[in-house]
Amino acid sequence: MLVKALETLKAEGVLVESWFYLKLEGQDYLLAYTRAENIQKAQAVAKMSHFPIDQVHKNFKSNWLKIIPAKLLLDLENNLD
Repeated sequence: MLVKALETLKAEGVLVESWFYLKLEGQDYLLAYTRAENIQKAQAVAKMSHFPIDQVHKNFKSNWLKIIPAKLLLDLENNLD
């Protein structure tokens, strides 16, 4: 499963995809973070994808009650080597 997920990330130009579970005031939430070379391109490729893992992802996202976009304030990379 992990290899298939990595194949889709590569096809989409996604560099990092992270998922976090959190509980706030008794409610369960998922927080997703994606970093891509071009996020609009990544979203377009994912939308047209026929990878089975992307179909699962699409079904999962269809049940979301709300999407709250966030604004990036700071993004540090340690690439001083």
